Amino acid sequence: MNSRDKLFSIFSEILKIDKEAVATIVFGSFVSGNPLPKSYREVRIFDGSEYISSEFILKDIVSDIDMVFVTNNPQKTVSIINEIHPVIDQNFITINVMSQKIFENEALSRSPSALKRILLYRELLILYGEDYINSLQFQVKEQETESDLIFQKEFDLRKEYLQRHAKENIRQFTLSREEHEKMFPNFLKFIVGKLQAGFPKDRIKLVYPQPMELKAIVDRSSGIVREID
Repeated sequence: MNSRDKLFSIFSEILKIDKEAVATIVFGSFVSGNPLPKSYREVRIFDGSEYISSEFILKDIVSDIDMVFVTNNPQKTVSIINEIHPVIDQNFITINVMSQKIFENEALSRSPSALKRILLYRELLILYGEDYINSLQFQVKEQETESDLIFQKEFDLRKEYLQRHAKENIRQFTLSREEHEKMFPNFLKFIVGKLQAGFPKDRIKLVYPQPMELKAIVDRSSGIVREID
């Protein structure tokens, strides 16, 4: 049984138990079929509230399986998923669990939120709720703005930039604030909190078999290190 069949099998079992499920989708390199065997840990360095740079350290971690689970009862769904504890081969599985209200608010946002861009621009594997997702994608398309496309293009360019470094086995490098401003100005706005382009704060993020720890913030004025989603 290959990884995709195992994914279907595990989540078919979860969906048989969870009667509150609205939709379950998979996106990212697992769907597009171009995962990399290595990933970078990004450490964003701040001095108080001022962003300085990002340090990238190569880790021998394969790309994860990225999922969104929309449900009427997030806590119950999380309990069921935790009980099954999905593990597929050597893959990490990241599951973003959220209510239907949160999902739709993010998808129909005027800002380039992660969920909106996933529905607009990413290839999806829909495990459950196909009619609902197809209908919502139509609504999201009507809400598409130029900033959505601009941010997605920058997001993809930045990802390609990191992938090139990983393929060349560059173990560590730095991107300064000035380099971000030049190459990825809208992503810089996201880093400093001037643009909403990530996942909603009130979703529940599950990672199996354990957290990947691929993003962190260091405040050099206080020495505090904080892992981030």
